[in-house]
Amino acid sequence: MELSKLLGNIIGIVSSDTLEIFDDCLVKDLLQNKCFDALKMVNLDSSYAEAKISSLSLKEKNIISLASQLNNNIIILKDFSNGLIDKDLKFYQKLLKKISSYNKKIILISKDINLFINLVDHIYVLDNDNIIYETTNIFDLKLYNYISKPKIIEFVQMAKDKGIKIDYTTDFNDLLKAIYRSVQ
Repeated sequence: MELSKLLGNIIGIVSSDTLEIFDDCLVKDLLQNKCFDALKMVNLDSSYAEAKISSLSLKEKNIISLASQLNNNIIILKDFSNGLIDKDLKFYQKLLKKISSYNKKIILISKDINLFINLVDHIYVLDNDNIIYETTNIFDLKLYNYISKPKIIEFVQMAKDKGIKIDYTTDFNDLLKAIYRSVQ
């Protein structure tokens, strides 16, 4: 089946430039029938329904863009993290976990694995639209022949290399607990 037949039916794409063509629309026009349910799902109140898309911040536009695709089974987020700060990333991590708990598949396309390291369960490295490496293990050291190693992975690896007994983790709080246990 062609990808174009799946778009808007099964697959929804969210990109940093997705909403440019809707700048003059109201949020409720974009979200249509399930407007208030979609706003609630992405943690926005109903007052956003009457907002003009062009008046929204980049973060709000990204959230509305994501909300507009919630009716799809698969949501592709392409370069979704561009321009986001750490505070925004924590918000999106919680939001994407919430959305995926509703049996939605989320595909993140990003050059920066640090941003969503705690969310992924499969990693595919692409080169010219071909999968050149895949893994389900963020600690698979062969993966880092293709992409840069996340800072937390570098730190854990460095600690292990120095003989510190520490478990692999991608969660900062778990890392602190492991460090504390290893120095007791």
